[in-house]
Amino acid sequence: HGVDRNQAKLFKPSMTIATALDKVGYYTVSAGKYLNGIRHIKDKTPPGWDDIYMTDGVGEYNYKEYANGKLILRGFGNDDFQTDVVAKRILDAVRDTSPDKPIFAVASFRATHNLHATKHPEPARRNIGAKNCRNIPDWRPPNYNEKDVSDKPRYVRNAPPLREPHSMDLTKVCESMQGVEDMAKKLFKLLKKTGRNKNTLVFLTSDNGMTFGAHGLIHKETPDATPVPLFVRWPAVIEKGRKEKEPVMNIDIAPTICHIVPNCHLGPYPTGQKNSDGVSLDAIIRGTNHELDRDEVLINHWYGNKTLGIPGWKGIVTENGWMYIQYKTGETELYKPKDRWHLNSLARLDKYRDKKRQLQNEMKSLR
Repeated sequence: HGVDRNQAKLFKPSMTIATALDKVGYYTVSAGKYLNGIRHIKDKTPPGWDDIYMTDGVGEYNYKEYANGKLILRGFGNDDFQTDVVAKRILDAVRDTSPDKPIFAVASFRATHNLHATKHPEPARRNIGAKNCRNIPDWRPPNYNEKDVSDKPRYVRNAPPLREPHSMDLTKVCESMQGVEDMAKKLFKLLKKTGRNKNTLVFLTSDNGMTFGAHGLIHKETPDATPVPLFVRWPAVIEKGRKEKEPVMNIDIAPTICHIVPNCHLGPYPTGQKNSDGVSLDAIIRGTNHELDRDEVLINHWYGNKTLGIPGWKGIVTENGWMYIQYKTGETELYKPKDRWHLNSLARLDKYRDKKRQLQNEMKSLR
């Protein structure tokens, strides 16, 4: 799509998973965050969506909603809480669609983003003080506020140590996620009631991670903020829960769906690219294969964050767990598979020079 940075105006929606599924008879609906900066997009009804409800604002209250292009101003009432509004849009769509009509639905929640004024996630009022969110230990992984960062790039070495107490407030995060959990429970109950449960494929993931104190950083533009969770639910196929180790990417979700749906095709794209970058995860989901036909995944944040002094970077994570990062400054990082918390970069050691060169060449092949 030509989108290489966080700007909605770069996105050309003429070919997406929504247009592909709409073409083969799916009812398509999206609710919540569509893209950052949608205020700069004139057309709030992109192709492929039968119904689309875009939200625009920095909090769970007091934001704008564009319901199929019509502006709705949301305030501070309980009924305006954004996670609940998004949930209701999706639940109503599933409830009102004929059981014999296939559905593609996207619910994009604001949870657990921080509210700028408080620096904490904003839960629904009913979930403040939720019992299952009490007494959660502070977030203290091994790399939290790491003291010896002499092996790290300059921007990490120059960052001031975090002042205590400073931690990811898991209580507020948990309270914020209660609204999403409420929606999930209602959705699964509704799927059973409408006869859709067994053959409905559900993906749950996040748009980005955060460092939350890793090496003394609290930002989201660094390599440590790259990993996000991916949960898959498909009762007709997944009989027993399991964990897969194969690294996957969010660009694999659309090809997976299109691979499963008959006559669904992705591409060509507005940039001229014929096929999608991702691969299908169908075999991994079904358990018939536990490896993909690729040896590494590409990660990058090539524009960095000048305000925070974070240089642009790109890197790869191999199938067996090696991680290599190359910054615009020329600095590099290299971590062994067992170094999960990235405590000891090997990039400056001569004995790993050949490994660095190998990973550099593999990264170039993915560009």
